[in-house]
Amino acid sequence: MSCNDKLCSDTALNYMYTYNSANNIETLLYNKVDDAKDIFSYDQKINPFKEYNPYFKIMINNDFYLTLSQNNPVRMDYYYNGNLEESIIYNITYDNDNYPLTIEGKDAVTGEFKISYAFEYR
Repeated sequence: MSCNDKLCSDTALNYMYTYNSANNIETLLYNKVDDAKDIFSYDQKINPFKEYNPYFKIMINNDFYLTLSQNNPVRMDYYYNGNLEESIIYNITYDNDNYPLTIEGKDAVTGEFKISYAFEYR
């Protein structure tokens, strides 16, 4: 995946995803940034985007990388120059069928609110 916006310094930024045996993104590497990577941990519940078309999933992908794994991320650790810069813990509530209803991300150290998602299924 490549990024061509102002956040990428007006040049292409390539991302490389590595997947674990459960078909979840394990590591996201940024080739343009020295030793920058995200490492993810997952629950064993159903990702609501699991059955989406893979090209559609890439197009709607955002910083949460929600759409590209089989399960739901419960933790993301961001490393820069080999140092842990930030950890986000995601608290997820589920419906009776084990699909996420809400996801709330907070800094693992400070508890600072980072992001939230709410899902409605039809």
